[in-house]
Amino acid sequence: MQWSVGKPNVQIRKASIVCCIKLLEQKLIEPEKLYPSFKNLVNTLKNCLDDDWQNDIRFASVVLCRHLLTYLCPTSQFDREDYIHIYPELLKRLDDAQDGIRIETCKVFEVFF
Repeated sequence: MQWSVGKPNVQIRKASIVCCIKLLEQKLIEPEKLYPSFKNLVNTLKNCLDDDWQNDIRFASVVLCRHLLTYLCPTSQFDREDYIHIYPELLKRLDDAQDGIRIETCKVFEVFF
């Protein structure tokens, strides 16, 4: 998911996000094992959420955020600081130029409440 120059890297970044989504959908990792990596994953995901040139990466990143929160929120380890870590980045996506990204971001906020 790390940003680097070049068009082939865009496809690799998108594929890595989709792989993470599938990993969570199929429940192939336990929430207790994923949680310690949450902050590192979100820090990497922030770059994808801010990618102004690639709409599909931003969209996939928002979907991944929704899956992460849905998957990790029921665990007792997830706390207020974790919400604060990801919340500002999602607020920025509510002002995205693409309607689909704004709609998907609203779905993430449904998980919060």
